[in-house]
Amino acid sequence: MRCQRYLCASLLICASTLTSAEGIPVEPGLWESTTVIKSSMLPQPMKETTRECVTETEVTPELFIDQEDQSCAVSDVNVTSDTITWKMVCQEEGGQAKGDGILKVNGDEMSGKMQMTMSMQGMEVTMDSSWTGQRIGPCP
Repeated sequence: MRCQRYLCASLLICASTLTSAEGIPVEPGLWESTTVIKSSMLPQPMKETTRECVTETEVTPELFIDQEDQSCAVSDVNVTSDTITWKMVCQEEGGQAKGDGILKVNGDEMSGKMQMTMSMQGMEVTMDSSWTGQRIGPCP
Protein backbone atom coordinates (compact mmCIF):
# COMPACT_ATOMS: atom_id res chain seq x y z
CA MET A 1 0.00 0.00 0.00
CA ARG A 2 1.30 3.44 -0.93
CA CYS A 3 0.70 4.93 2.55
CA GLN A 4 2.73 2.25 4.25
CA ARG A 5 5.50 2.75 1.68
CA TYR A 6 5.83 6.44 2.62
CA LEU A 7 6.08 5.58 6.31
CA CYS A 8 8.84 3.04 5.69
CA ALA A 9 10.58 5.34 3.25
CA SER A 10 10.56 8.18 5.74
CA LEU A 11 12.22 6.08 8.39
CA LEU A 12 14.76 4.66 5.97
CA ILE A 13 15.59 7.89 4.22
CA CYS A 14 15.57 10.00 7.35
CA ALA A 15 18.15 7.73 8.86
CA SER A 16 20.19 7.63 5.66
CA THR A 17 20.67 11.40 5.70
CA LEU A 18 22.31 11.37 9.09
CA THR A 19 25.76 10.36 7.86
CA SER A 20 27.46 13.08 9.89
CA ALA A 21 25.67 12.11 13.09
CA GLU A 22 26.98 9.44 15.42
CA GLY A 23 23.54 8.05 16.14
CA ILE A 24 21.05 7.73 18.96
CA PRO A 25 21.85 5.28 21.80
CA VAL A 26 19.63 2.20 21.92
CA GLU A 27 19.68 -0.79 24.26
CA PRO A 28 20.49 -4.02 22.32
CA GLY A 29 18.06 -6.91 22.73
CA LEU A 30 14.63 -8.08 21.61
CA TRP A 31 12.43 -5.10 20.75
CA GLU A 32 8.68 -5.04 20.19
CA SER A 33 7.34 -2.17 18.07
CA THR A 34 3.78 -1.14 17.25
CA THR A 35 2.90 1.12 14.33
CA VAL A 36 -0.53 2.73 13.84
CA ILE A 37 -1.44 4.43 10.54
CA LYS A 38 -4.58 6.56 10.21
CA SER A 39 -5.78 8.04 6.94
CA SER A 40 -8.98 8.93 5.14
CA MET A 41 -7.82 6.42 2.51
CA LEU A 42 -8.13 3.60 5.04
CA PRO A 43 -11.48 2.25 6.28
CA GLN A 44 -9.98 1.91 9.77
CA PRO A 45 -6.60 2.52 11.39
CA MET A 46 -3.92 0.04 10.37
CA LYS A 47 -1.99 -1.43 13.30
CA GLU A 48 1.01 -3.74 13.17
CA THR A 49 3.19 -5.11 15.97
CA THR A 50 6.56 -6.71 15.24
CA ARG A 51 9.48 -8.12 17.21
CA GLU A 52 13.09 -7.75 16.14
CA CYS A 53 16.46 -8.62 17.64
CA VAL A 54 18.56 -5.45 17.77
CA THR A 55 22.30 -6.05 18.19
CA GLU A 56 23.54 -2.48 17.66
CA THR A 57 24.08 -0.04 20.53
CA GLU A 58 22.88 3.01 18.61
CA VAL A 59 20.52 3.88 15.80
CA THR A 60 22.74 4.94 12.91
CA PRO A 61 22.14 5.57 9.22
CA GLU A 62 23.76 2.31 8.19
CA LEU A 63 20.97 0.34 9.86
CA PHE A 64 18.27 1.76 7.61
CA ILE A 65 19.76 2.79 4.28
CA ASP A 66 17.79 1.74 1.22
CA GLN A 67 20.13 2.73 -1.58
CA GLU A 68 17.67 1.74 -4.33
CA ASP A 69 14.81 4.11 -3.43
CA GLN A 70 15.54 7.51 -4.96
CA SER A 71 11.96 8.86 -5.00
CA CYS A 72 12.16 10.68 -1.64
CA ALA A 73 14.32 13.55 -0.41
CA VAL A 74 14.85 14.43 3.24
CA SER A 75 15.69 17.88 4.58
CA ASP A 76 15.88 19.76 7.86
CA VAL A 77 17.26 16.73 9.71
CA ASN A 78 18.07 17.48 13.34
CA VAL A 79 19.76 14.98 15.67
CA THR A 80 20.13 15.38 19.41
CA SER A 81 21.28 12.81 21.96
CA ASP A 82 17.89 11.03 21.90
CA THR A 83 15.80 12.51 19.07
CA ILE A 84 15.75 12.72 15.27
CA THR A 85 13.41 15.14 13.46
CA TRP A 86 13.08 15.52 9.70
CA LYS A 87 11.03 16.73 6.74
CA MET A 88 10.64 14.81 3.52
CA VAL A 89 9.18 15.00 0.02
CA CYS A 90 8.45 11.94 -2.12
CA GLN A 91 7.79 12.12 -5.85
CA GLU A 92 5.62 9.36 -7.27
CA GLU A 93 3.89 8.85 -10.56
CA GLY A 94 0.68 10.86 -10.35
CA GLY A 95 1.44 12.68 -7.12
CA GLN A 96 3.67 14.01 -4.40
CA ALA A 97 3.85 13.46 -0.64
CA LYS A 98 5.26 15.90 1.93
CA GLY A 99 5.68 15.34 5.61
CA ASP A 100 7.61 15.66 8.82
CA GLY A 101 8.44 13.28 11.59
CA ILE A 102 10.11 12.71 14.92
CA LEU A 103 11.72 9.64 16.49
CA LYS A 104 12.74 9.62 20.15
CA VAL A 105 14.76 6.86 21.83
CA ASN A 106 15.23 6.65 25.59
CA GLY A 107 17.40 3.62 26.41
CA ASP A 108 14.93 0.74 26.24
CA GLU A 109 11.93 2.68 24.89
CA MET A 110 11.18 4.58 21.71
CA SER A 111 8.33 6.54 20.20
CA GLY A 112 7.69 8.60 17.14
CA LYS A 113 5.17 10.09 14.81
CA MET A 114 4.94 11.36 11.29
CA GLN A 115 2.37 13.25 9.28
CA MET A 116 2.33 13.02 5.50
CA THR A 117 0.15 14.99 3.11
CA MET A 118 -0.24 13.43 -0.32
CA SER A 119 -1.50 15.15 -3.42
CA MET A 120 -2.80 12.53 -5.81
CA GLN A 121 -4.91 13.20 -8.88
CA GLY A 122 -6.09 16.53 -7.50
CA MET A 123 -7.01 15.17 -4.07
CA GLU A 124 -5.16 15.94 -0.85
CA VAL A 125 -4.92 13.10 1.65
CA THR A 126 -3.33 13.21 5.11
CA MET A 127 -1.76 10.18 6.75
CA ASP A 128 -0.89 10.20 10.45
CA SER A 129 1.47 7.52 11.70
CA SER A 130 2.69 6.81 15.20
CA TRP A 131 4.93 4.13 16.58
CA THR A 132 6.07 2.95 19.96
CA GLY A 133 8.57 0.33 20.95
CA GLN A 134 10.22 -1.19 23.95
CA ARG A 135 13.00 -3.60 24.69
CA ILE A 136 11.39 -6.73 26.11
CA GLY A 137 14.53 -8.68 26.98
CA PRO A 138 17.64 -10.28 25.54
CA CYS A 139 17.63 -11.74 22.03
CA PRO A 140 16.75 -15.43 21.89
